[in-house]
Amino acid sequence: MKNKHRKVIRCKIPSKFQYIFTTFFLRLSTPPNPSQEGSFISPFTKGGERGILKRLLYIKVKKEKTERCSNTILHLVSCILYLFFCSCLCVFSSDIDYYSPENILKFADYLYQQGDYGRSAKEYERYMLSSPHESDKALYRVGLCYRHAEDSNEAISAFQKIINDYPNSDLKFSANYQISYSYFISGKYKESQNHASNLLKDDLTIKQQRKLEIILFLNYLKQRQWRSANKLFATSLYKPSQDPPIDRIFVDLQKLSLDGINRKHKSRYLASLMSAIVPGTGKIYCEQYGNGFFSFITVSSTGFLAYRGFDESGMRSVKGWIFGSLFAIFYAGNIYGSVISALAYNDHIENDIILRLPSLPDDW
Repeated sequence: MKNKHRKVIRCKIPSKFQYIFTTFFLRLSTPPNPSQEGSFISPFTKGGERGILKRLLYIKVKKEKTERCSNTILHLVSCILYLFFCSCLCVFSSDIDYYSPENILKFADYLYQQGDYGRSAKEYERYMLSSPHESDKALYRVGLCYRHAEDSNEAISAFQKIINDYPNSDLKFSANYQISYSYFISGKYKESQNHASNLLKDDLTIKQQRKLEIILFLNYLKQRQWRSANKLFATSLYKPSQDPPIDRIFVDLQKLSLDGINRKHKSRYLASLMSAIVPGTGKIYCEQYGNGFFSFITVSSTGFLAYRGFDESGMRSVKGWIFGSLFAIFYAGNIYGSVISALAYNDHIENDIILRLPSLPDDW
């Protein structure tokens, strides 16, 4: 009996403390009521427990009602503001015709400037339908959009259509130029060279000749034909085109061709010969100092261990044959690696020159 009574007391004590703290915090969080001043609900009575629970439930319900009311007011205000904004927009934009040719062209130009070339091309095609008298200009912009989107076939088709359908257009030469440039961008260097060379046979102005010669320069340099590019500059009777950007690009390309001719070149044959005589020196010659030192240590250590093995046990030495085989493999790899190092060095120097090639403006 005593044990049971003790268990009951242990269960009730936390309950009384809970009521005491709950009542205390309710007194702190709610303002005093003058009509009930001096009154206190005992948490130890049955009515006191029920009153506290009712009070907590009342506070919870009141808080939820307040939140719902505030959310309803916010939704109502946002709806009113949205309707007001829509009405203002309709009033101020009622006079704008978004489907007029002028606005279609403005929107197409905006998309082009933002780099959204796919949608811009579609808008220019819409403009062609609404303004047939300027179809060649819109078609030229369509070709530029496809070229920037790296769809060279569609770009070339658009430029070729200008040449075929609008033979008297002022954009005929520009379309031909863009065809050569599109071939160049897509990596079809032979087609680009042939197209530009055929155009140079026509009667052109000095400015137009310089543009086509720049295309030929770019093709030669991209294919790393440095001497052919420099020869083109020497054979062309250079005269200022009265256009500073064209003349500056022309001179810069000529300097790049000279850099290609005078570039530092590492001979793969010399590198392999040096590594055959002293392992690792071929890589050091190609300015790969860490690889060269590692090759020297690897080949020398395996060769020395193989020599020690054969010297101690003769030709039947297992140690000698194991390290001798490793020495042969490392020695051959050392020579082959020196050849690759020379090729990688030359490729790095040439790529550095190619990365300095200028990009041509769209308005050419």
